[in-house]
Amino acid sequence: MPLPHSTKVFAVQDAAIYKMLTDPVGGTVTYAAKTDVPGIKSLAVTRVYAAKELRGDNTLLDQEAILERVTLKIAYAKLAFDVESILGGHVVTDSGTTPNMKTTMKVTPTDVINFWKLEAQCVRADQIGGDVHIVAYKCKIAAPLDMGMSEEDFQLFGFEAACVQTLGTTAGGWLDEVYNETAIAIA
Repeated sequence: MPLPHSTKVFAVQDAAIYKMLTDPVGGTVTYAAKTDVPGIKSLAVTRVYAAKELRGDNTLLDQEAILERVTLKIAYAKLAFDVESILGGHVVTDSGTTPNMKTTMKVTPTDVINFWKLEAQCVRADQIGGDVHIVAYKCKIAAPLDMGMSEEDFQLFGFEAACVQTLGTTAGGWLDEVYNETAIAIA
């Protein structure tokens, strides 16, 4: 008997992004190693449909809709140089020795914005011991990256992204929603 086709989705447990390395037409899509999104707080997926109506004889004759785009909105709790460097194509450098070590991310107007894959996991589904994953195969930042500092409070970070279909055949599509009977950690 298959899993039910519905489940609760309570809390986001983990999320990671993977810089896209190659996406050849009809070939194998490749990604760099996993980069954890530290302190993931939320992931919202929006599917936008464009609908068209065919009218004639003073009545609605037909209607069609197409999936126009998929967008993501991600919030996380910790400043993440490695995540931001993938999103914006920035360079991160480490320098110094203890007690004077330093990490610097240089943001320049010539940085090349990368495509990347996102995978997020919820471990509280209806199936005890199961989980739900959302995997978006080819994304690019599409709105401001929120960061900064806040008086007497924790600063939260976030961004929005647009998804597009891969050219390669190994990932395919824009997005997968996966419900696993037995939880599978993000690799």
